[in-house]
Parts: sequence; C-alpha cells; structure tokens
Amino acid sequence: MMLLTLWAEKIAGKGEDAFPASLIDEENGTGIIAVADGLGGAGSTPYEIGEKVFSGAYLASRLAIQIAEQTFVEENPDLENFIQKLQNNLLLGFQLKIAQLDDRRSKLRTRLIKRLPTTLAGVVFKVQEGATMAENVYQTEVFWAGDSRVYVLKKSGLQQISQDNLTQDLDAFENLLQDAPISNCINAEGDFQLFSKKSIFNEPIVLIAATDGCFGYLPTPLHFEYYLLATLHHLQICTLEMWQQALLWAFEANAGDDISLALVTLGFASFEELKFATIDRFVSLKKLIFSDKTPQQQWEEYKKDYYETAILL
Repeated sequence: MMLLTLWAEKIAGKGEDAFPASLIDEENGTGIIAVADGLGGAGSTPYEIGEKVFSGAYLASRLAIQIAEQTFVEENPDLENFIQKLQNNLLLGFQLKIAQLDDRRSKLRTRLIKRLPTTLAGVVFKVQEGATMAENVYQTEVFWAGDSRVYVLKKSGLQQISQDNLTQDLDAFENLLQDAPISNCINAEGDFQLFSKKSIFNEPIVLIAATDGCFGYLPTPLHFEYYLLATLHHLQICTLEMWQQALLWAFEANAGDDISLALVTLGFASFEELKFATIDRFVSLKKLIFSDKTPQQQWEEYKKDYYETAILL
C-alpha cells in the first residue's frame, strides 16, 4: 500500500478543511482514508477556546475526522459494523462538543443555522489476500454526508463512488455550473444521515477521498482525473513524494478554497507499477480533453463510465 495526503489552507490558520484521516494496519490489511470540509456559511459562528477564536466549521471538520479515526481504531480489524458505530459516535461526539461550547456562549437557538456543520467522506477497506497479489480481493465500504467525494481509480479510469447530497438532482458537470446547496451534513443537531456503499474489487485500485476544493473549481469533472494522471506521468516525477508535491501544486493553482485529499493504492507492488498500469488511460484521457469537443460533449462521453455502481445501504 502507498499512501498520499494533501492539505492546504487559503487563509493560514483559518482553513475549514481538516487534515485528512489516513490510517493503515498493514498486518491486518485494513485501513481508512477520510476528509471533512466545515461549512463556512452555516458554521461561521465563532467560539472562543483559550485565547483563540475558531469558527464552528473549523471545529466541526476536525472533530469529524477525529471521530472517524477513533472509530476505525475501535472497530479494526473487524469492520463489519463500522458505519453504524461511526454514525453513533458522530451523534454523541457532536452533542458532547456543542454542550461544552454552549457553556461559553449564549444559548440562543435558530433552526436556520446548523451548529458545527461539516461534510465527511471516506472509505474503510480490507485486503483479502490471494495466493498471489494478482488474486487479491479488495473489500471497501464508502461513507459520506455532504458533497465531499470518494473515488476509485482503476486501469479503465476514475469513478465516483459517493453520491453528492444536494438540494437539486445534478450530475457532477451540472453542479460545477450551478453549485447547488448541500442537503445533508454532519452537525450538532443530529439531523443528518451517513450514507454508505459497499464495493468489492478484483483488480488493483486507487481509493481517493477529496473535498470540493480539489474538484469544484475545475472546468469539467474530467480534469480531476487528468490532474491526477498528468502529475503522475510527468517526466520528472519518479517517487510518491514528488507526485504528492506536484499534485498539490496543480490543485492549488486552480482551487478557490481549502484543499484536503487522501489517496491509498491497493494491489500495486511499486510506484513504477502504478505508472505503468495507468499510462494508457492517461493517453486516452489527454486525447479527449484536448480534442475539438466542447466541455459538454467531453462530459457526455466521459460520464458513461464515471459513476460506480454498487449496493447502496
């Protein structure tokens, strides 16, 4: 397994994206990656902690990641009940946190503003080892609330596994143009749903969790995969660390928001093997992006394989 994380703030010390969760238990072949993006509008309420002041969004995203990591540690290596335990821990953890914070400020309430609002998106996984690495099976369970996303990158290309929780029924390209409000998020009121989806893969994969700072400011949904592969296959990139830095620069150059991303590779013996497995996909994707087709036409061709199909729990 190879692990890569990206994190950047637009305003130092004020970032509403938490540093991503990234825990791996190589002995048991299990792990978790997750990201959280505090919602700055609803979560703009300031809270004084010590001599510092933090927004509710800042505190919420970090609390969500902390709870996700703690739940993984508690449930590992048997992750069968992880999602239910995570939902329960989020409900309790956010209730306890807001009770603590409310002791320091007015008890005034309004239904229009959710306290401690944040997205959360991630995946827990388990490697079922075969006689050879080629015979490995990768069991995954994705979870999300909000519009942060989980993707899987296969030899055939990138697919979005999570489903954006939006007030309008928009696909990934339409939402770039309309930016629909979020319909569901983790919050201290407890009125949220943690969605989940199980998938099993019989081939090497890359799992990716990302906040909208990574994909929400790009020309099309294709460009998220393009930046992943273009940086990976740059002639000067020959290590995971170099790819990490190049990818951060690429997203920072386009983002108008904080950035948080975690990525884990499953089934690739080396960085070179990952590059070899994705080179054909990179060539075909580059050809599509730099074709004479309009962005809408590019999306219509790309989206045929973009949405990963699996059982929604």
